[in-house]
Amino acid sequence: MYSFPFNPRVFLKLLLLLTFFACQTDSKDFSRRKHHATSQISPQYAQCFNIEIYPDYKKLNVFFPNHKNKESKSYYLIDQEDSIPRQIAQYDIIKTPVKSMVCLSSNYLTMLDELDILNTLSGVSKRQHINNVKILERIKKASISEVGDNYSINREKVYKANPDILLTYAQGEDKSLAQLLPDVQIVETIEHLETTPLGRAEWIKFLGVFLNQEEKADSIFNQIAHSYNSAKQLTQSLDNKPTVLTNIMYGDAWYLPGGNSFIANLIKDAGGSYILKDDPQTGNLPLAYEVVFSKANNADYWINIGSFETIGELVESDTRYKSFTATQIGNLYNNNLRMNQFGGNDYFESGTLYCDIVLKDLIRVFHPELLPDHELYYYQKLD
Repeated sequence: MYSFPFNPRVFLKLLLLLTFFACQTDSKDFSRRKHHATSQISPQYAQCFNIEIYPDYKKLNVFFPNHKNKESKSYYLIDQEDSIPRQIAQYDIIKTPVKSMVCLSSNYLTMLDELDILNTLSGVSKRQHINNVKILERIKKASISEVGDNYSINREKVYKANPDILLTYAQGEDKSLAQLLPDVQIVETIEHLETTPLGRAEWIKFLGVFLNQEEKADSIFNQIAHSYNSAKQLTQSLDNKPTVLTNIMYGDAWYLPGGNSFIANLIKDAGGSYILKDDPQTGNLPLAYEVVFSKANNADYWINIGSFETIGELVESDTRYKSFTATQIGNLYNNNLRMNQFGGNDYFESGTLYCDIVLKDLIRVFHPELLPDHELYYYQKLD
């Protein structure tokens, strides 16, 4: 058999070459492993966001179920003291905990208060929309600026507030805010697209990630969820579930929420039978007055009735409303008990988080015998 002469120099070169390629492969495998999420936090009730945990950063994903042309959006978060990982260097990075934020959506103000971090709030939309006494006091002392809303933002005030993030509600394909404030990290939220009360309240967890307050956010939400589900359990075996109408005419249409909407699920959990409970949609349906009357003229209750505080005001706005049975027997309840002097409604501010209290209000309305000691907090009866 023929044998090749052994050449130490060639052997050494081959060994070094093989070692080099092995190191490259190990390096790529390590990089690949490091770039995989070590865990993913999927909310229990919310459907429009989740959280991916990586070894050296967090990734928040926001989904837009009702915007066909709007892609999901991601936010990349690292600790204040950490350097930016190579894998996400091409993205806008948010360092946590954020030290300053502007919040244009009043839904999150109560969450910030519950997390005990109002000191991070440097700007809000307008005081007219706010009921939180602590925030109003800070506005009075000029610790918090009023910067306007999505449609009338004051750029100078925003930049003076110097926020790490600007928290606002998503507006479909509208990019005007990002164009007006190119140097500000805008975070879009869509808790209003959640179809369940607990789904909306669970967005406190989304907020908690920006503030390194995940555990506290979980604890607060779990208490609310327990309270909500305990109240809901009271109504689930009831045979008598009164029929419920909601909203009023706006212009030529009566916008009724679909049968799988937020308000429909809230009514169901409170032991009511919503007039469109069999409809599969999640959004509002523009219906003619005649269509609504044919479905709801004999409804037992009528709730969420614009800004009216008396039956007289309601009927004066449209005399046809007096034809409904609920009007005639006086079963009209509105969610405007807690209004500030400017017309800002706390139902849309703190009610997002305290959905358990909203639920108990409606149980007290539909089935007073189940919660005889509960005093209405957001709802009031129209006289």
